[in-house]
Amino acid sequence: MYRMAILCGALLLSGCNYEVGDIPRQRSSVEETEVARERPVARTVGLTEGKTQPAPQKPQTQSNVLKDKLTPPARGEAPEVFALLMVKFRQPMLLRDDWMHAASLDEFNLYKRTQQVLVTSNFVILAALRRNDIPEIPMLKSRGNHAVRWLAGKVQVDFPNDAEIMRIGMSGENVEEMVRVVDAIQQAYLREVVDGERSHLLLRCEKLRHIWSRNEEKIHAKALVVATLKAASKDGAGDLTVPLDAAKRSLSHHIRFGERIRDELDQMNVNVDAPSRVVKLQEASR
Repeated sequence: MYRMAILCGALLLSGCNYEVGDIPRQRSSVEETEVARERPVARTVGLTEGKTQPAPQKPQTQSNVLKDKLTPPARGEAPEVFALLMVKFRQPMLLRDDWMHAASLDEFNLYKRTQQVLVTSNFVILAALRRNDIPEIPMLKSRGNHAVRWLAGKVQVDFPNDAEIMRIGMSGENVEEMVRVVDAIQQAYLREVVDGERSHLLLRCEKLRHIWSRNEEKIHAKALVVATLKAASKDGAGDLTVPLDAAKRSLSHHIRFGERIRDELDQMNVNVDAPSRVVKLQEASR
C-alpha cells in the first residue's frame, strides 16, 4: 500500500514519473513487475503514466449511421407548421405475389432518405415557387434570387418515431405564410415526384408496347421464311438444312424475346393500376 500511494502521487505530476532534479535510475526486473501490477490502480483514476485516458468512442456501424440519420427531432424541435404523408413500407399491388414485394428494412430506410432529399431538391422547390401566389409571399420575396436555397435549408423533412409517416414542416414567425409555403411544397412533391414516377412508368409501357409490336412483325416474317424453306425442301430444291435451321433459331429467339416483353408489360400494367406508395394525409396546418 505504501508503494502504491507513492506511485499514484508521482503520476499526478505533470507528465513526470520522478521528482524534479532526480536522475532516473534503471529499474530491476522485479521493480518492473511491481509497476506493471500497480498500473491498473492509476487507470482507475483516469491516468496512465501521467496521460489522461480518452473516453471510449461508440463504433460507427451501418445500423448506427442509419439510426442517426433517421432519428426524429427532440421534443421542442418539431416544426410549428407541417403537412403529413404516408410512405408505405411495401409497394401496394393488385396481385399479391410475396416474392415480388419482399422488402428489407434497410431498403425502406434508403427509400425514406431518398424522399427526404427529393422534397428539398431544387426541382421540387422551383415547382412550388412556380405557383402564381407563392413568390409574392413576403418572407420569400425578401430573399430575392436566394429564395430557393434559403427555402431548401429552411424546410424540415423527417419521419417522427421512424414510422411510415413523412412530415414536411417549417418553423418561423409568420404562421400564415408558412402554411402556404409548406402546402405548396407538398403539392409540388406529389406532382413532380409521386405522379412523375407513374408518368415515367406509363412512358416505359408505351415504349415496350412499341418494341413488342415490331417484334411481332419480325416473328411473322421469320415464320414465313421457315415455311417457304420447308416447302422448297419438299419440292426437291436441294439441301436446305443449314438455312432452314438458321431460320428456325432466329424465329425461336424472337418468340422468346416477345414472351419476355409480354411478361414485363403485364407486370407494369398491374403496377400502374395499383395504389400509390405515398399518400397525402394532412395539408399544412399548425
